[in-house]
Amino acid sequence: MERAKRECNVVINNIPESKAIDGRTRKSQDMDFLIQRCEFAAADIVSCFRAGKPGQKDQDSNVRVRPLIVRLVSRQRAQYYCNDGKGYSVDVVDEDTGVKHVYWINPDLCQADREARFLARLERRRRMNENPHH
Repeated sequence: MERAKRECNVVINNIPESKAIDGRTRKSQDMDFLIQRCEFAAADIVSCFRAGKPGQKDQDSNVRVRPLIVRLVSRQRAQYYCNDGKGYSVDVVDEDTGVKHVYWINPDLCQADREARFLARLERRRRMNENPHH
């Protein structure tokens, strides 16, 4: 049930949040960022929203940027934007500072799937460290 609900979604982390007070303005700015900077087609986007509560802090007391969840028109479009589940990176150069930012577009996974992928990455790293020449 949870997987089916998320299959048309992708998640993008570290996209800066708007400072606007009005929710519509913030959402509009997120949509503009997706279309202009991440090169999403406007026709592919059903909606987008930020996950989590605003203003939460990480372990170093920095305000965490909430991930942007993007609902797309179909599962196929979600797979396209996240490179069939492997993740896709978008390089964006800040027009004001000239600094390059990299944003990863990943599938929206339920917690069990996120944990399974995390454990698979740990196992892959362990095997690579044991046998670094292959």
